[in-house]
Amino acid sequence: LGAEHGFAMLSRSACIGEGRRCQPRINFRGRRGPKPHKKRRKVAAMKEMGWGQTPHKPPRLQRGMGIGVFSASSPVSADSPTRYLRGKQYLQRQGFRVMDGKLFGKADSYRSGSIRERAEELNDLLHDDRVDVLMASIGGNNTNSILPYLDYDYLRTHPKLIVGYSDTTALLLAVYARTGLVTFYGPSLAASFGEFPPFVDETFQNFWKVTSGEEEIPYRYPQPPFWTEEFIDWEQQDRPKKALPNRWRCVRPGRAEGRTTRTMVWDLVPPRA
Repeated sequence: LGAEHGFAMLSRSACIGEGRRCQPRINFRGRRGPKPHKKRRKVAAMKEMGWGQTPHKPPRLQRGMGIGVFSASSPVSADSPTRYLRGKQYLQRQGFRVMDGKLFGKADSYRSGSIRERAEELNDLLHDDRVDVLMASIGGNNTNSILPYLDYDYLRTHPKLIVGYSDTTALLLAVYARTGLVTFYGPSLAASFGEFPPFVDETFQNFWKVTSGEEEIPYRYPQPPFWTEEFIDWEQQDRPKKALPNRWRCVRPGRAEGRTTRTMVWDLVPPRA
């Protein structure tokens, strides 16, 4: 049941090893849930698995670092190789070494490979000493299926900068929960760096400022100078998209305060020697 749907697996985790099904109860909100003592068992089990680690940060981004590209879900390097390679070449021109994962150019229907193959690709890049940054090629639908098979213990002691967005969010949150390593919701190789200027340059400058520690604090988010709504097929695109002048519109004025999940990116640790 949960091969491609990790949430279904997690919902039964409190019952594993107890020899019988959990007996639900009605809580104060009228919802059914496990008895209190079973909740305590679940919390203890989660701590044994490494959840709730002390937060720590990866090395700052530096030119010359190695970027390992993984495809935890959609097979963009097979479906849109032109855009993938354009993104790779862009990062190389910025001074980075870019290494493809072993699923480069491969596809298994809507995904880049089986659960085993996708997990092995990410673990191989994780264990590769030449790789300093793990960057998603794109998002997709089923990154959650590889989460139980990643080497969190190694990552906890060998931190690397991990970045991606959309479906990669599942990986970012799992890594943070299991290791305490701060991760980055940010650009992917094909979808973001495979674009043409001026958009790709704007993306890179913001990515660089945040991950290299150059961004000043307190951070003020300026209005982007332009935007686009033009759609061009990725394999047919040979020009920049039409840039439109940007203008913010305030829907509801006021002031909001809150917290985020460990986005203290200005205080990254120094790069490894």
